[in-house]
Amino acid sequence: MDIISKDNIKIIKTKKFKTITFKLLLLSEFTKENSTYYSLLSKVLMNSTKKYNTKKKIIDKLYDLYDANLGTSTSNVYNTNMFTFSLRVIDGVYVNDNSLIDDALDFLYEFIANPNVINNGFDEHSFNEEKKQLFDEISKVYNNKNRYAVKEAIKTMCPNEIISVSSVGTSEELEKITPESLYSFYKELISNCK
Repeated sequence: MDIISKDNIKIIKTKKFKTITFKLLLLSEFTKENSTYYSLLSKVLMNSTKKYNTKKKIIDKLYDLYDANLGTSTSNVYNTNMFTFSLRVIDGVYVNDNSLIDDALDFLYEFIANPNVINNGFDEHSFNEEKKQLFDEISKVYNNKNRYAVKEAIKTMCPNEIISVSSVGTSEELEKITPESLYSFYKELISNCK
């Protein structure tokens, strides 16, 4: 999988910080139909990879990288989705470890290029766990009266505009997503994003 080219890499060098942050942003179209896919995908990708197929293995590796911080996020600006992979690690100079940056980049690459896929679908256990958590998150919006009021006001004021689409997704769309359909969505995202 060759999604990174030298043309797309921006390096900002500074001596102000003791940590180094790596970010990969994938820009693609945001629609009502794919909002739930983005939300679920950001959770499933952080759950396991081929090499790090349990949460314990992931946590152990993060500790080996001097308590590095790994994450994915998804956000939208009008009709563009920004799917982000990020890793923050201490600069190897401060811990006398010349191979730390290479190890950190290999670890990040594992989450981008080697998700835990079995039979053309994400690992069933990880998928179901994250799907249930997202369903709970979507259901809880009603209990937060401020969020619910803003959501309903936007839906009423802008019924046919992209701004009325929830970035978290909907429970109706979530029900339809399978490990195979989410993996197909991921492959399409990686292949066609900017």
